[in-house]
Amino acid sequence: MRGHTVLALAFLLCLSGCSTHSEINEHAGSFRRIKSEWSPVPSVRRGPYTIYEKTSETNGGVERKLFVAGKHLHEPRHFYTHHREVSITLGNTEDYFLVNDHCTSKENKVIIVEIATGQKKDIGQAAMDRYRKDFSPNTGLWIVPVGRGFSEDDTAVLVEAKLIYIDGHSGDKADQLAKAFQERWYMIDHETLEIVAEHEKAVQL
Repeated sequence: MRGHTVLALAFLLCLSGCSTHSEINEHAGSFRRIKSEWSPVPSVRRGPYTIYEKTSETNGGVERKLFVAGKHLHEPRHFYTHHREVSITLGNTEDYFLVNDHCTSKENKVIIVEIATGQKKDIGQAAMDRYRKDFSPNTGLWIVPVGRGFSEDDTAVLVEAKLIYIDGHSGDKADQLAKAFQERWYMIDHETLEIVAEHEKAVQL
């Protein structure tokens, strides 16, 4: 993916129900750099930016606030809050972050953040609304949106409708449901949330 740098915090582990929380809670409640040994990308730099995390205990578990500093930002600025794991892609213009929020083992949010303002939009929901309208998938199929990257000028984002789990079935029935799943990749204008292109197979950005 040309021009993209990705901070991937164990998406596959997330989908399998595993967690990397034991690695990242050593200094809960204090500013610090995200640990460099997080796999698979051993870095906290995203182009001209550095990402920091501040964690705190809440009644519902652990709240994780992400901050960004660098370029025109002289002090760390809060840009996203999550409770589990995220992956972050920096846009080609270095003005946007694309956040995949792996909020549960069967759920993923796709959020675009304008770095200068902190403004956020949920673009994954637009993709799933379109997918459900077109295909009315079986309720046993767990399909989630996954942000795959930006267009060259960052005006649009590629979102995949991804099958991650088949619930309540096994054997031949599960195989039938999996074969019935229709792949779709949507290019979405993040200003209007309109789908500007639709693909049946993965596309190269």
